[in-house]
Amino acid sequence: MAMIDPTDMGLEDSQEPYAVEGGEEHKLRIVEVKEGTDKNNLAYLMPRLEIEGEPFAKDFTHFLHIPSKDMNDKQLNRVRYNYKAFCECFGIDMSRPHDPKDEWPGHTGFAILGLAENEQYGEQNFVKKLITPA
Repeated sequence: MAMIDPTDMGLEDSQEPYAVEGGEEHKLRIVEVKEGTDKNNLAYLMPRLEIEGEPFAKDFTHFLHIPSKDMNDKQLNRVRYNYKAFCECFGIDMSRPHDPKDEWPGHTGFAILGLAENEQYGEQNFVKKLITPA
């Protein structure tokens, strides 16, 4: 790597990212989606969300299990409902197969956010309630 000159980077204009107040509605944008498997070997998606209009706000993630035949009826219903609500909130087409990692980034939706203290990362936002079309 070539020599870097920090004096040309505008570092003095930076500020520490923050979490916004909880209980308020915000427009969110999906930045990326990661896939994984939890400790029970159930597949999940982890969309990373940013708050539009808040350039210094921290990004945060939202956990979504993928419905599976390995779930009991109650869990399966909850997971299906959460997945459907997320897709409705962000305008994701559920009428056809989709690849969340490739197709979801860039979609926007509204949610009421919560605020919690995280031992490792400090204050963090989370989705308290997704706003879905009526």
